[in-house]
Amino acid sequence: MFHLKRGDVVVADRDNPGFELSIGEQVAKGVELTAELRPVDGLQLYAGYAYTDAKTTRDTDDTLDGKRIRNVPKHSLVMRSTYEWKNGPLAGLSVGGAATYTGKRAGTLDNLFVLPSYWRADASISYAVTPHIEIGGNVENLTNERFYDYAYSEFEVWPGAPRVWRMFIRSRF
Repeated sequence: MFHLKRGDVVVADRDNPGFELSIGEQVAKGVELTAELRPVDGLQLYAGYAYTDAKTTRDTDDTLDGKRIRNVPKHSLVMRSTYEWKNGPLAGLSVGGAATYTGKRAGTLDNLFVLPSYWRADASISYAVTPHIEIGGNVENLTNERFYDYAYSEFEVWPGAPRVWRMFIRSRF
């Protein structure tokens, strides 16, 4: 459980570039739950959930008091699993996947614009060539879902990355 309070919060004034606004005080409270399991050798399961009630509690603009903090979802969830073969012909091979949920969130200080919720899926594969060298790759946003990371206003909304493929060589010394 958590209860965080920030005072004298300053943000850029998007209507007057080069100026800043003091928006007073913000409070975020909620709960985070996580679980990690290793039910069999080589299998790792992880799940995490957060409920966050984040609001402006005092502002120079009284109409913003009680409004949700921009870009903070009430609900977020992540589920991840990885399996690494320890023995046999596939020893050193590891595969994994993840699903992430980000709930609806305010896109403006006055909460008149809301970013939609979304799910994102990721996948990975790697192989330990030697005890010190690993090669692999991952795909973020496997389904090429269109989503929005954050917004400053209804006119400035940042999209999330489309499907991204990465390959790597990693040394473990």
